[in-house]
Amino acid sequence: MNIYSRIPFRLLLAAVFLFLLAGNSFAAAERGKGIAKSILPRELKNITISKDFLDSKEKEAAVIQAMEGTVVVERPEAKQAYFAAKGDKLFAKDVIYTLKKSRCKFQLITEDTVSQGENTRISIKEFLDDRENSSKSSLFGMIRGMAIFTTVHTSRYFRRSLQVETPTAVSGVRGSKFGLQVKAATGKSTAALPLLLADNSANSFIYLAAIEKTDTVTVVHGMEGKVEIKSTKDNNIQFLNPGESIEATFKGLGKVFETPAKAIEQFMGSVEIKLDKVGKDLDKKGKVVEKKMEKQINVINRFGKSIEDLEKKLGTKKEE
Repeated sequence: MNIYSRIPFRLLLAAVFLFLLAGNSFAAAERGKGIAKSILPRELKNITISKDFLDSKEKEAAVIQAMEGTVVVERPEAKQAYFAAKGDKLFAKDVIYTLKKSRCKFQLITEDTVSQGENTRISIKEFLDDRENSSKSSLFGMIRGMAIFTTVHTSRYFRRSLQVETPTAVSGVRGSKFGLQVKAATGKSTAALPLLLADNSANSFIYLAAIEKTDTVTVVHGMEGKVEIKSTKDNNIQFLNPGESIEATFKGLGKVFETPAKAIEQFMGSVEIKLDKVGKDLDKKGKVVEKKMEKQINVINRFGKSIEDLEKKLGTKKEE
């Protein structure tokens, strides 16, 4: 048989191989796979969540650096939401949700970072990057979950402001890193007077403000830098050093207490994404894909051998 008559078979093999390879790529990139609507936060129950990234006309604010599990980004004003992926851009007014057993870390274009633990809701309410005037500011909203906010001090920004609104507390940090947990409290509140936490420096201010009446409690963990907390109910002022924590409820500030090292370690372990773990997960996924590819190649080889055998038989009959 003429060798050129076998070219279509080779093209067919190549097409099958590319199709199977593409199938693996699409499967790996599929967003929100296997996520039932029943496990979504109540705010997302009546919204159709896209499996594709949705662009925004708002000001670009950040990019998702790393994530584990399932993360959903909501645009409340547009009544839109999508399943997020690493590398997605985040914009002003975006609301970021982490589901159960999920985490997310995003970096602002001002280099500050936010890490979210599971079942956490954080909104980017306002964002400003004014490099001409050496100024940066951001306003977040957080109504539940755990998060770590890290501010980066560079010569590029002389004026720095990071604000986070929570249901029951207002806190701020002079340094560069603090942890925040908003959780349910026992009993119901009758008022939610904010707690003011300000930086002693005129050039940097981090502020967590009360936004509504609630029965939640806010726990602030000092990690790096000095924290000043003021209750607007009785003007009581407390300071947090690294390794200290305080609880704030609708009744006001609690007492500053030393945070056990294991407690801080556990808190950080529940929020931050470890790069070595990400690497191991990627390696594990890579091995799974590799095994699937080996199976597919074996199938293609068997398919090719069958074609070879068929060609030989056809060639033999033709000669006869």
